[in-house]
Amino acid sequence: MDYRSPKLNAIGSIDMEINHSVYGWIPFTASPSDHEALGRQLYASTRAIAAPYASPPDPTIEERRAAMPSITPRQLRLTLQSIGITEDAIEAVVVNDPEGKIEWKWATTFSRKHPLINTMGAVFSITPEQIDDLWVFAKAI
Repeated sequence: MDYRSPKLNAIGSIDMEINHSVYGWIPFTASPSDHEALGRQLYASTRAIAAPYASPPDPTIEERRAAMPSITPRQLRLTLQSIGITEDAIEAVVVNDPEGKIEWKWATTFSRKHPLINTMGAVFSITPEQIDDLWVFAKAI
């Protein structure tokens, strides 16, 4: 069977593509303990030439922030209140920002990357790292 691009994966088996007689090139994972003889055979024949496993890079801080779960307005308001930031203080921040005012009053969720979150952080001298910690706190409420 024709194969191409064999490379070790995180669990020790080998990912590759095989040329299927009906479907053409398809992904395939070969393992030494495969139930099918083909999987064991492909593993044995590609083990010596398989590219080494390379773990994926750690996500950037921005990727981690983008992956943080959304929180509700209730969670956000209670968290802000817990550090002394009142609704009046927030409304003073958005008073001249029509879109910000709508977001503050009517959003059903807030993502960590929401522009209003970064604006509030800057206005209240809260670092992005502190916002991350507050986000985790808020999610637990």
